[in-house]
Amino acid sequence: MKELNSTINITCISTIRTDNLSFSRYCDILEDKINIRSDFNILPEYCWGKSSLADILKFINILRDRRLKTNIIFGSFPFQLPNNKQKTNNAIILTKTNSIEYVQKTHVLFEESKSHGITGGINNNVFTFSDINFGVVICADLWNSQLIKNLIVNKKIQLLFVPAFTVVPKGYSNYAKYQWYSLSIARSREFVLPIIIADHKLNTEKYDVGNATSIADPSVKHESIKKQTDFLVLPDEHGIINYKMDLEKINEYRQYRKSQGLYVF
Repeated sequence: MKELNSTINITCISTIRTDNLSFSRYCDILEDKINIRSDFNILPEYCWGKSSLADILKFINILRDRRLKTNIIFGSFPFQLPNNKQKTNNAIILTKTNSIEYVQKTHVLFEESKSHGITGGINNNVFTFSDINFGVVICADLWNSQLIKNLIVNKKIQLLFVPAFTVVPKGYSNYAKYQWYSLSIARSREFVLPIIIADHKLNTEKYDVGNATSIADPSVKHESIKKQTDFLVLPDEHGIINYKMDLEKINEYRQYRKSQGLYVF
């Protein structure tokens, strides 16, 4: 694995397109919230609501033409990729080098398959930014430890971005939130890997969400930790995180884990 030796800036944006929000207005909001000074921006899974793929790609290409010099994970959207026989749920990534890339969700939930007519895909993707390898997994795929291990061992990722939609029955918002907090902390510590999650923020009349937008930085270690959320960077009241991550500290923690026989990847 490459050694990390610099700082990066990360922005998580919880904003989604709701039914009462026009596509053009949603794009205006995104343009306001995307932090072009950050190295990475990430949006939630299924953030586009009832938008069309043509409109989404048109908007992303407009931003591409502006050469924003930031990596943007535009959540996900269900569609059939070129040369793919099946419809999948795909993360859409505009890289700092101005390429548009896609990552398929591998584990599709039953209701998701029914609602969108999608199947699980394959995720062997790794992207590089300033000699830093990063991966993207979509929501439920974070529960697949073998997938994460493969991305680390074979693809050498050093950052993991997770567009999520933690939908649960009414009244179960905290149930989802704290499960996801536990998962991201465990994955981050297990693999000494920063886990960056962008989730939906607001409940609806039909369902609740975990509002689990967070960053798990595995280098966080101090005497004042008293509760689970002390391990995480959490969003402000608007569902936004702007975080400067010290990659050298993460590397130092990885070396410590190796010296103690606690890191074998």
